[in-house]
Amino acid sequence: MEEFEFERREVDPTLTAAAELFESCGYWTTIEQVASRAGVEAAIVRRRYGTIAAVEAALVDTLHGLLVATVLVRTPKPSEVGGIAAGMTDRSLADRLWVWVDAIRDSAREHPAVVRYALAARRSPWLAREVQAGAHRLREVFALHLGRPGLSDVGAARVFDSLALFMLGRLTHRGSSEELSESDEVGMLVALIHALERRDAARAGGPEVGEANGPR
Repeated sequence: MEEFEFERREVDPTLTAAAELFESCGYWTTIEQVASRAGVEAAIVRRRYGTIAAVEAALVDTLHGLLVATVLVRTPKPSEVGGIAAGMTDRSLADRLWVWVDAIRDSAREHPAVVRYALAARRSPWLAREVQAGAHRLREVFALHLGRPGLSDVGAARVFDSLALFMLGRLTHRGSSEELSESDEVGMLVALIHALERRDAARAGGPEVGEANGPR
């Protein structure tokens, strides 16, 4: 099985400046504004990224890289994780989801604007096309880390997108006073994974996964 290795890279201050401006000024943000806030010449930003759209794509790629690097540093390599779906309890699956929750939260402490903006922007259709290679690698590591190597790419995307959405709400305080607890949200993700696996198994005509996973 392939090993995944990511270096923990420092976030380019230009991207931090861009994220802060995108949050306050939106799509009217210019290369010149980003350069001024970052304290560099506009020519440097253009040489590094080209366009303001490329800066936005780099923000999302940076988020994906941060999360994968953080998770891999804190856990065994995916090929050593083990615990494939049929032998995992829901508690074990939830524990692995918590690793991703903590990775998002801790990355947001270090780079708040970058994480907030990238979580919000990553589902934009045009951005999804621009960052599809990095997003696919993230989903691949996500599924392997959860002990779900058989989860389809579409299924992994749906689970991660749900996780990203509820964490975005936490980071931006957009939830209502009646919002679910984080434990409830993780429990819903576990249920979603089982539902997607049952759907995939039914489509493939194979045995269902996730119903007899031992004690919960």
